[in-house]
Amino acid sequence: MKHKAILVLLAFAVFCVAGWTTHSQKRTEAITTWEFITVYREEEANKLGAQGWDLVTVRTDLDISNGSGNGRAVFHLKRAR
Repeated sequence: MKHKAILVLLAFAVFCVAGWTTHSQKRTEAITTWEFITVYREEEANKLGAQGWDLVTVRTDLDISNGSGNGRAVFHLKRAR
């Protein structure tokens, strides 16, 4: 009886390790890498959007603290590689 319990526990441990390893491998393959681009014209950002790029942020090229910069929009986009 004691040997059966040990065999059952050993089989369970092997099953758990196999499942854990398989799960870890699948998860590693699902990592997405990104590429980024910065453009300064809305028309260019729109063209990139039509090509599958996602808009991440829009900011102005202007330092509020001292008023320097030209105030133009800066578009940051990304897409999966």
